[in-house]
Amino acid sequence: MYKGRPEIIWDSTTGLPHSIMGFLTEPRKGDPDEIACEFIRKNEDLLGIDSDAIQLVKIEKMGSEVHLIYQEYFCNIPVEWAFVKVHMKNTGEIFWIISDYKPIKDAKITPSITKEVAFDHALSHLNPKDDIKAPDKWNLAIFRFGDEYRLVYKFKFFTKDPLGYWIYYVDANTGEVIYRLNDLRFVTTGNVQGKIFPLTGADALTSYPMRNEYVQVGNTRVTTNANGDYSNPEDGTCLLYTSPSPRD
Repeated sequence: MYKGRPEIIWDSTTGLPHSIMGFLTEPRKGDPDEIACEFIRKNEDLLGIDSDAIQLVKIEKMGSEVHLIYQEYFCNIPVEWAFVKVHMKNTGEIFWIISDYKPIKDAKITPSITKEVAFDHALSHLNPKDDIKAPDKWNLAIFRFGDEYRLVYKFKFFTKDPLGYWIYYVDANTGEVIYRLNDLRFVTTGNVQGKIFPLTGADALTSYPMRNEYVQVGNTRVTTNANGDYSNPEDGTCLLYTSPSPRD
């Protein structure tokens, strides 16, 4: 049994719920991972998530809340940017779920070119002046490209000229570079805003800065100011921990 009236934001690409909040499950004792997975299984028809296709990659306890992040896999290959995040209280009450799950029905899982050939394609695309022999990190991944899910090599490597810490996605069958980004950062800054009903549910959704929210990068956590701004001295991926209830 759930309390509250759930608010659902739908993913326009997959047609599945992207965010569900405004509800509260009954208190549960036990392992947070088991509680979260049971919730996902029981609500599979709504969420569209196959609980057997996700794996827990991070769990973090912050104050009175527990935050779990799951990675989607297709035939044991990670699906890029496909995470499911479950937020619950220490009492086992789930209050928010965010999903970027991809309902993949078919994708190639065997590469037809080697990682060395694929990396040569990445270097030819970037054309650095550095003498790069091999990437710092690499793995196979499933990457959504248009209406297709492609098997790709994901490479990470640093160059001085041009300066950057590059992430390249190269099709593991054609050698085509389908996406790249420069992930070199010195300071992580940003602004957090959210849409709320100012007074009642009958009001129009309005964007407001989210103050006093946690933004974590690496091992450093900061809070947003009254304008929703934050500045974190570390570089990397931001994790935002927020709550449907105001935190003053």
